Amino acid sequence: MADRTFFVAFKDGRWEYSHHEKHFGPFSSKAHAMGEAVAAASEAGRAHGRARVMAADDDGHIYTAWTYGTDAPSWILK
Repeated sequence: MADRTFFVAFKDGRWEYSHHEKHFGPFSSKAHAMGEAVAAASEAGRAHGRARVMAADDDGHIYTAWTYGTDAPSWILK
């Protein structure tokens, strides 16, 4: 199964998310980038059955922030 992982990151002074080496943004905040990444991952999940959003905490540790079919829909996160 293809990788349907979306990564939220603060890069070059801006928030963005990426998927398969394509970058989307910039966004005004981490929450905005996360919401957009969750919306994109949700669409991918509906089409393919699996998707997730990953991010880094303040210490740089990578964590799963959202998983299709497990976590609340994106409109609840806003």
